[in-house]
Amino acid sequence: MEIDDEKIADDLFEGVLHGDKNSFHELEKLADDGNERAMSNLAQIYLKGAGVVESSYKKALELFKKAATLNEVYALFRLGEFYRDSKYGLKQDGNKAAEYFIRAAEHATPNGTAEGFRLAAEIYHYGKGGVAPDGFKAIELYKKLDEIESLDEVEIRFSGEKALFRIADIYKNGCGSLKPDGLKAVEYLNKAAERGDEWSAFYELAELYRRGKAGIKIDGYKVIEYLTKLDNLKKIAEIYRDGKYNVKADGYKAIEYLTKKTEQDKRKTLDEIAEIHLIDSSENDMNVANEYCDNAREIYNVDEFKEIAEIYLEGKGGVQPDGYKALEYFSKAAEGINLIINFTKNFIENNSEIKQKRQGVLNRVFRSLGRINRNTSEQIAEIYSEGKAGVQPDGHKAIEYLLKAIEAVDAERDNPDENSKSNIFYIYNKIAWIYLKGSGEVQIDGYKAIEYYTKINAWSSLAEIYRYGKAGVEPDPHKAIEYFLKHEATIRRPQSPDDEPNDFDIFLDNEERAEAFRNIAEIYSSLNDGQKALEYFLKADELGASWADIEVERIYREGKGNLKPDGVKLIEFLTNKLEQDKSSDGHILYDIAKAYEEGCGSLEPNVQKAIEFYQKSAEPGNNFAKTKLAELTGANE
Repeated sequence: MEIDDEKIADDLFEGVLHGDKNSFHELEKLADDGNERAMSNLAQIYLKGAGVVESSYKKALELFKKAATLNEVYALFRLGEFYRDSKYGLKQDGNKAAEYFIRAAEHATPNGTAEGFRLAAEIYHYGKGGVAPDGFKAIELYKKLDEIESLDEVEIRFSGEKALFRIADIYKNGCGSLKPDGLKAVEYLNKAAERGDEWSAFYELAELYRRGKAGIKIDGYKVIEYLTKLDNLKKIAEIYRDGKYNVKADGYKAIEYLTKKTEQDKRKTLDEIAEIHLIDSSENDMNVANEYCDNAREIYNVDEFKEIAEIYLEGKGGVQPDGYKALEYFSKAAEGINLIINFTKNFIENNSEIKQKRQGVLNRVFRSLGRINRNTSEQIAEIYSEGKAGVQPDGHKAIEYLLKAIEAVDAERDNPDENSKSNIFYIYNKIAWIYLKGSGEVQIDGYKAIEYYTKINAWSSLAEIYRYGKAGVEPDPHKAIEYFLKHEATIRRPQSPDDEPNDFDIFLDNEERAEAFRNIAEIYSSLNDGQKALEYFLKADELGASWADIEVERIYREGKGNLKPDGVKLIEFLTNKLEQDKSSDGHILYDIAKAYEEGCGSLEPNVQKAIEFYQKSAEPGNNFAKTKLAELTGANE
């Protein structure tokens, strides 16, 4: 078909799409005259309707098939698609679909040729169109595709991996009756590398030896070989550090590769989000952002320094633990991250336009940098605090770095996240603990501990210090009570009647509240204030504390300080408990009987009442009650 005939058919097709009925009739005439492009275009119109004629799948298929007999490429592709996917009433037939795609490839331009062989190969590779996967046929077609791809002057545009990778994938996983063959997969991946696709090929080869598929044995040294080609020094270091993939663990090798990484590639120190999002479409923004990234890349590779530090700290890969070496590299990491933070601050202060446009992104960057900085400072502090890996404990150094960790939170800018807030609590708590215990040459100082506990509202810790007079602090029971009350006030209450009474969280919270009341009651007991002690034991009892009723009973029965024994209140309390108690062991009835037997305060002994309640207590099987009953009634005489 002449090019001019194609153009005429295409121009008429455009006219029809714009609603020109004249163009439709002219296109029909051209198709009747044997113009295959006109047939294919007319088929598309019948497929859609296009406003000038009613759609007719039957007519469309008839025209597509007629055009296909003349090897019209578009018609061949469409019929291949229809048979593959069972469209427009055609029965699914993957083999017939592949035939159409191959014919399309044989009559198309280079790009169309590649597409045709790819679509045909995929049918047999993945078992499309209702056919069983057939690796042999797929490879045969992928090889034809590879011949097209090997022509450097041809621009191939389609989704998915190139043919050599697909052939390697078939050999790696098997396909139909073709069994996996790892050596063949390696052969084709190496061909892909020779063709110029080194990165993808070396990555796949490293994965093949890492996973050990298709008869290829896991071989960490081969993985390292390909990772070296990929310049992935960090992954190589990880293999040596942890002894992965049958490679002998070697911490010194890991340190060697991490050190190479810091010397060779310093770009990873900057969160990539800064590089991506600081750049706007304007040339000026691009230049400024590039200046920022170029300078930031020259600072330090923080991640690698931290990993080296952890190898020395934990003695990974046969490395002798060395806390001082760990401190050296953690310090390098801290230095690097502080340089990045300061550089970034100066950068945005001198570029108000970037600052205004990207404030949200910058805040995220600062939060990210702040978290890294805080974490590094905490790791250094922990080494000094606990004297890890041979380091002499040094509480002053530990406090110094814990305070630096607090400063790092400021770098996170606006609103630190919940993890940061909980971390602040941990840091101040750690500092207070150092002063409380006098860790690592730090003088015991309860008042300094109080200072840091106050910063985080650690009310229960403050209460304990004042209650017992810890670390040189003068005991102050009233201060202790004050802080126990503050602590109790912070504990969650049930929020609504819908809160389940047996909800486990509420149970735990009520237990914690009851414990605070217990501490307060015990302090009042030590001050001989029975009334106040009773008040808080009763509060604990209301929360369901299992021990609280014993304490309340004791105060009513024995009295406390200025509070005298009160049998009437005791009986009243026990009677209320009896109404609430669902158990059947009779222990509350026994306690009531005992109060009547012995008398208590203004309650005179009443043997008859005692016998009555001992009998009730004995009915569920309380043996103590049975013994008492026998004594009082003389039944054992």
